[in-house]
Amino acid sequence: MAEKLTVARPYAQAIFSLAQEQDQIDQWSQMLELLEEILSGKEILRLHDDPRVDDHQILEIIASVAGDGLNPMGKRMVETLIERDRLGLVPEIRALFEVERDAVQGRVEAEVISAVPLSAGQKETFENALKRRLQREIHLNCLVDETIIGGAIVRAGDMVIDGSVAGQLEKLATRLSH
Repeated sequence: MAEKLTVARPYAQAIFSLAQEQDQIDQWSQMLELLEEILSGKEILRLHDDPRVDDHQILEIIASVAGDGLNPMGKRMVETLIERDRLGLVPEIRALFEVERDAVQGRVEAEVISAVPLSAGQKETFENALKRRLQREIHLNCLVDETIIGGAIVRAGDMVIDGSVAGQLEKLATRLSH
């Protein structure tokens, strides 16, 4: 995954720069979301790997499925990704684009993993605490993972706070073994 992100990063940065120049960040976000959806079924990627189907045919299939959701610059981007055999990187390109978008718009995506579903009040507490700490708007995703036993793990950008019982037990086991 890290290798895919490394390869996808220059594409995402170039697309984001273009989107900023054109003042079309939201439109590009929508195009990338649409492309990810189109490619999620894997049929087009399989066609792309078929030697009987040329790059122009793949581009035309994607363009016809996307319809008006893909402007001429978006079509050119798809053409470039096809030519460079990078079509499979669209999910990573989109994810990196959204990170750039969130940074420019003062938002951050955060994730809270807990052993049980959080109540509305708990979600609000996490959101407010992260908002104060990071000085940004927070988009909070809550996940449940019973294997952490209790507590929570919080991820926001590069920050990770492991307040889970499983994490604490692991730290204790490490200290005891040394």
